[in-house]
Amino acid sequence: MTFQRLRRRAIYRLQNLEFALRRGLPRPVMRALKSFYRWLPRPPGLPALAPTSGEKGAAYALVCFPIITWEFRFQRPQQLLTRFGQAGHPVFYLRTDFCDGPNAEPLQPLAPNVFGLRLPGPNQLDIYTSALNREQIDAWLDELEALRQSQQLHAVVCLVQLPFWGPLALAARERWGWRVVYDCLDEHTGFDTNGPAMLSQEQPLIAASDLVLTTARVLYEKCAPAARRCLLLPNAADFEQFQRAGQAAVLTDLTGPIIGYFGALADWFDTEFVRQAATVHPEWQIVLIGANAGIDLRGLERLPNIHLLGEQPYKLLPSYLQRFDAAVIPFKVNTLTRATNPVKLYEYLSLGKPVVAADLPELEPHQGLLYPASTAAEFVQQLEHALAERDPARTAARVQLAQRNTW
Repeated sequence: MTFQRLRRRAIYRLQNLEFALRRGLPRPVMRALKSFYRWLPRPPGLPALAPTSGEKGAAYALVCFPIITWEFRFQRPQQLLTRFGQAGHPVFYLRTDFCDGPNAEPLQPLAPNVFGLRLPGPNQLDIYTSALNREQIDAWLDELEALRQSQQLHAVVCLVQLPFWGPLALAARERWGWRVVYDCLDEHTGFDTNGPAMLSQEQPLIAASDLVLTTARVLYEKCAPAARRCLLLPNAADFEQFQRAGQAAVLTDLTGPIIGYFGALADWFDTEFVRQAATVHPEWQIVLIGANAGIDLRGLERLPNIHLLGEQPYKLLPSYLQRFDAAVIPFKVNTLTRATNPVKLYEYLSLGKPVVAADLPELEPHQGLLYPASTAAEFVQQLEHALAERDPARTAARVQLAQRNTW
């Protein structure tokens, strides 16, 4: 086993350990382990995007009520909000965990004109399983009032990305006239980590929001009948970021066709698709970039031509993608993925890479440029076709599709 493979495996296992500790331990214990977390190898922070010549003195600010931690993975929430910040709109991104004491922590810079805000809250409060009571809403309204005064906020848009926050955002609209936009990113019932108390807040949020955004047609069909106003706003890619394909030296120890994936390794990731591809074609090198969100990957770890890299910095993804001969989206088809418009699709296509993907509804409009697969055997066969492709017109068409779908 090469030194590079040993190093990748060590970092992957340490990231898995950190993820498990963060999910499973009480908050006081996690605080005691902060020095241990700092010691663990991890990707550097997200890139700070340079300010543009955006509009000065923008008419409104945004307060984001999020679904994910800002630092975890650079995807739709961060893509959109960094651009609002660049355009001159102050953005305040609430944290997904809470601090002790009666008051919020000081604002933390996250990106140009984007600031993190951690609210105070009890240890047992979990945004994915809990529902807010009136006492907690009132306490947080006081914190938002302090933010409003200190930052001299007048017109504000609440961007809600998880129904947990709905009652707080709607209370802010009632008190200060803030507008409420629900950005419906996923079919939340498809995550086994989401609880019924939180999920019960979605329908009232859909009905009461000033605007509902949806990433997929299935979500639009669910939300539109109840919403005041509903808009289908699919995902996209930072086309220019990927076109400037990085020059970082990555995967230099791998020879043979490289098949790559980046994104979550979670319940919806079909390990059998990947295992069969690696077994049938031991000459293929399969690279999986992303944190293991609790699924059993031992069958993949044992195969010498599967390389688990853990989470990698967003700024390095173009370098990795440049090295891929084909890219994959090996998802199970279920309640969650039927409503998924994968960001990674547009990122893969930015460099014209042939993509083998599960047969998902959101990918149907693009099937002429993809290699769809419904079974593990078909996945292997389609990868064979993708690696044999030598059609520059098809490559150019994929790049053009990505160019039409940018943030």
